[in-house]
Parts: sequence; structure tokens; C-alpha cells
Amino acid sequence: MRKMILFLLLIPFAAFSQQITFEIIYGGEGYDEARSIWQTTDGGYIVSGTSGSYPSGNSDVFLLKIDSVGAIQWFKFLGGTDLQAGYSVQQTSDGGFIVAGLTDAGDFGGYDVYLMKTDVNGDFLWSKTYGGADWDFGYSVEETSDNGFIIGGTTFSFGKGEQMYLMKTDAVGDTVWTKTFGGSDDEKAKCVRQTSDGGYVLVGYTETYGAGMKDVFILKTDVDGDSVWAKMFGHSWDDYGTFIEQTIDDGYIISASKVDSATNRHDQYYIKTDGNGSEQWHQIFTAAVDDKAMIIHQRSDGVFLSAGTAESGNGVGGGEADYFFLMMNGNGYPIGFVRTEGGQKDDVLHSMQITSDKGIIMAGASESYGDGLTQIYVVKADSILSLLNDPVIIGIDDEIINIETIGVYPNPTSDIFSTYINNSELNLNGKLSYTLCDLQGKVLVQDVITISNSTYSFSISVKGFTSGLYILSISSERFNAKKKIMVHH
Repeated sequence: MRKMILFLLLIPFAAFSQQITFEIIYGGEGYDEARSIWQTTDGGYIVSGTSGSYPSGNSDVFLLKIDSVGAIQWFKFLGGTDLQAGYSVQQTSDGGFIVAGLTDAGDFGGYDVYLMKTDVNGDFLWSKTYGGADWDFGYSVEETSDNGFIIGGTTFSFGKGEQMYLMKTDAVGDTVWTKTFGGSDDEKAKCVRQTSDGGYVLVGYTETYGAGMKDVFILKTDVDGDSVWAKMFGHSWDDYGTFIEQTIDDGYIISASKVDSATNRHDQYYIKTDGNGSEQWHQIFTAAVDDKAMIIHQRSDGVFLSAGTAESGNGVGGGEADYFFLMMNGNGYPIGFVRTEGGQKDDVLHSMQITSDKGIIMAGASESYGDGLTQIYVVKADSILSLLNDPVIIGIDDEIINIETIGVYPNPTSDIFSTYINNSELNLNGKLSYTLCDLQGKVLVQDVITISNSTYSFSISVKGFTSGLYILSISSERFNAKKKIMVHH
């Protein structure tokens, strides 16, 4: 059972409505890791990252589409025989998806920045690579107001050492311009966002400028990518920025990590600036474990929501790393905090977005759950940061193979629904178990049946159930599948 070490909430519960929450592990037998998640226009989510479990036997970019309660709609692999990795995904204005990352299959040498476009069903449309003779990485992508794309990352191919790398493309990925920023030492960009004036803002770290070994580095450019201003924030040791976005007052909020020179421990570090990059406030939260702030967003009501990874060394939950959520008011004062104990191994988060219900959706990787080396990890919390206690584990192979072989009718239903299983395709012969649960995981109906016919069906009555969504889970020794059931009176 997942337990909360600390939960402090000072805002009255009545101020928010409870929303759907879930915690789900997806994956195969190899290394599968989510690096980015985005809420889609249909209320579901698109997840991207890197998979080592599937077709090529190498590392592939994947796209996982799930609905609003975490059920798989489709799963696509977008790699060839060479190595590809996905770091950032976004739904585009045409309903499709854009993914940025890296590949070793490019034309320039070493690793190259990789940009890939798909349609709304995740089917491949085009890909482009960018870079020079050395290593180049794309960490962040965003569709721009002219329907092109802006990519932020890092390059070893241009300049001295590692440089911030900024690329603007048109709608089909052809380069409009490329910029690098840096000095005599290393600089890295981890995130780029277009600003309200049409320009761009990047965040990462610098070793050339500032007061410490590494300092948080914010760079503002105009629409052509030319530098307007740059700001450094830091202390005597390492400080590095991970995410930036423009706030509702046209300033900026930055998530970062500060390294304590005495203990070498990472602390959460948040910086709020005005529109010119001048600091308005900052917050540093220390703990007995390493707390690395990964990402932060501001809600329309001014509240900031952040997520990150707590790395304790010996594990808060028995593992090396677990995750946390933080809620702050507009002045940076903490009003809600959750650190989970996770599992017996590493459980980390890499990406978070505020959802339309003012909750949060997060994606990362888990070593604690499932059968693989590392599994895709997706967590949905509601507007007051509460979530379910136990993760649901879904094998991607099983879910996809059987998604067309099980039908439910009628759905929605107000009385009775029947489930039809195409056993001629599944070729099952033996016991099959099923459960019907509400969204909090409470088992309402369960049974074990014997299946041997080419087509098999069973019926469940939902008389007396309240209107809403329910999850039907069906499993045998060979497969697991889940179906959404809508009850409507």
C-alpha cells in the first residue's frame, strides 16, 4: 500500500471539487521510460519517451495515447533499427503530435537532434534531424504561433564545449534559423517556451557566467532568436534550471535544483521573476533527502503546482528515488505538499502538466512495479493533490493485442451490459476472471468463469449503480485487458 509521509494542506477542501485520480504502470519486459506527457483535446493524454522492450531491439521513441481514466487507446513505436529517444511531446494545432529528442541515425555524426511529426492517430508523417559533427540533443519542443516549431537543447558541435542550442523550423520541420549561446565553459538549455511577444525564453544552466560552479541561466530572445537579455541565479555551488514558463502577470516561474556545498544534497529551488527577468522572490525547500524540482506550472487561479523526485540514497520507500508534489500560492508560500513512499526501487517523475480540472497529470519511470526493468509511470492527481493508494499495472503488449477481441454492449448502459470475447482469436481454454470496479478501485462485481467456445459472453447488472465511469478488468494466464463502462440513468 502506498503511504504518504507528509501531507500538509491549508486551503479548505470545500474550495475544490474532487476529480478522477489514477496511478498506472505500463510496459513490457525491457526498459521503458516516459519523459513527457500532454493533455489532449479529447480529454485524454499523450505520453512519449523511450522504449527498449519492443520492435527494433534497440531504443525507440514511443507514443502512448490513453483516455481520461488511463485506459490505453493506442501505442505506437516510431523508431528504426538505430537508437532514438523521445524527450518532449505536444499535441499540435492539426490534432497530431510533435516529438523532440535524439537519434544516432542522423546525417551529421554522433547523436543529432530528432524532430518527428505524426497524425492524430500517432501514424508517422515526417522526421528531421539537426546538428553537427559532434553530439546534439533536443530536450524541449513547442509549436509556435506561426504553426512552426521551436526546439531547445544542447550542442557539442558548435562553439567551445557544450552550448545552448535553439532551432526554429517551419511547419514541416525545415530549418528557419539556428542559434547557439554560451561562453568559454559549458551551457545547457533544458526547456524553451514561446512568450507573449512572439519571442522565446530558455532555461538551463551556465558554467561561464554567474557566481557558482553552475548557475541557473535564463535567456530571453526576440522572434528571430537574437538575445534580448540573460539572467543568472545561484549560490556558491551548483544550481541548475529544469523548466520555465510565462506566468499570468507576464513574468516567469522557474523550477531548479540547488546543491548544498556541505552535504552535496539537492534542494528544491523556485524563482519568480518579472517580465525582464529580475527576481521577485525565490524559495528553497530543504529536506533530509535529495529533492530535485523537475517542473512547475501556474494555474489560472494563480496557484503554482510543482513535481519532482526525492532521492534519498537509501530510499524513502525502500528505493533510491520516490516522487513529490508541491502546491504554492502566488507568493511562493507552500500550501500543499505530498511525498510518497513509492515502491522498493526507483520511482521518478520527468514531466507534469496542469489538467483542465485544475489537477495534474505526470509521467516518469518506475522500477518498483511491473515485470520490466523500468516501466512507464503515469500519475493523475486532483486539484488538491490527492491520488489513489495503489498503482494499476498494465502490460502494453497484452492490452493492445486484446483491445479488438473484447466487446461491451450496450455502453453506456443503465441496466445490464454484456461482454463478448472472440476466443477464436485469443484461443483461450480455461479459467477467466473479471472484476468491475469504481474509479477509486473498489471491487463491485467479481467472478471466475470457464471459457472454451469460439465466442463467449457474460452479463453484469448495474442496476442501483450511480451514474459515472467504471472499469471492467478481465484476465487469464495469457492476457489482461481493461474496458471503460459508462453507467447513465
